[in-house]
Amino acid sequence: VTSQTSTKKFGSNAIRFNPTGSAENSYIDVDVPSDKAFNESGSNYMSFDGWGYLETNQNNQTWGGTQSYGNQGFIAAGNTYMSVSIDSTGRVGFYQYDGSAQYKGQFPTTGNISTGSWFHFIFQFEDNQLRYWKDGTYIGTVPRGSNHSSTPHSYRIGGSLTTSQGNRHWHGYFDE
Repeated sequence: VTSQTSTKKFGSNAIRFNPTGSAENSYIDVDVPSDKAFNESGSNYMSFDGWGYLETNQNNQTWGGTQSYGNQGFIAAGNTYMSVSIDSTGRVGFYQYDGSAQYKGQFPTTGNISTGSWFHFIFQFEDNQLRYWKDGTYIGTVPRGSNHSSTPHSYRIGGSLTTSQGNRHWHGYFDE
């Protein structure tokens, strides 16, 4: 992960995520106080927004069948406890594990992400759903479950899952 001045949306730089190899760790882990973690009471409400630029849509699988979470990630909590990611077609989806059930869903294709252009995104997490906006347009809502009690107290920006899933991290830029 580096700060770049050549490709940016606003200001003087943007953060570049440039994973290489089969399991490169190109993401940012942000630790949060334990009472503000994704699994704590009242923390079900949060939003993640910014500007994104996808250079390459690589190493992804298409949603469906057994594939539900191993794609390029916008944001995740811990390992497989929660992730918002895209698949090989650019379709945005959501995965969450609550200890017994898996919640997964895809947003309408009107919210697909293409390579080579800036887009604005907002993900709004609520008690039982996740909403998505792209470039100021409301795309849709997918259901989500209660948080797993052992969800780690950190958020992963630009990544999804662990390196055991291979190089499926964001390959591009985020700007604020």
